[in-house]
Amino acid sequence: MVCTIATGDSRMKKILVWVLAIIAVSCADMLPFTGTDVAKLHPIEVLIIERDNGIFSVSTDSGITGFGTDIPGALSDLKLTAPGEVFLDTANYVLLTSECMDVIGTLFVYIRPACQIYLFEGRGDWEKVSKYLESHPSEATLFTYGREGTQIPKLIVKEDEYRLVE
Repeated sequence: MVCTIATGDSRMKKILVWVLAIIAVSCADMLPFTGTDVAKLHPIEVLIIERDNGIFSVSTDSGITGFGTDIPGALSDLKLTAPGEVFLDTANYVLLTSECMDVIGTLFVYIRPACQIYLFEGRGDWEKVSKYLESHPSEATLFTYGREGTQIPKLIVKEDEYRLVE
């Protein structure tokens, strides 16, 4: 009789495990998991930061631009105006005008520390500039900025001509 009860308990445990597994799978569809459609992602390789009359402009190599009175505001506007999801984790280069040097420290929150930083002057095709910068890497990154001996190179842009000045 003792063996029968033990065997019955074992069957009940197995049935209970299966019932709980079925309930868990059924409820998984109701959980608030959200995904991002890959087609709506906008990976960024170059981020261009400018300031004019106290207003920041943050642009990308894909042509998306956001404006704000500070960097968080400009990046927020950038994400709101984008036709999909802006993916800043892929940024390799940050180009800044000399007026924006004081905001480099705030970029750590939004952009990965290994991102290379450059000062820039001029206008050009930002999609093409990434290929140029790829062949001319900078030792100045968000992580190394401020360390002794780290200098930010200056990129002179004139239409399709690019030149680095130390």
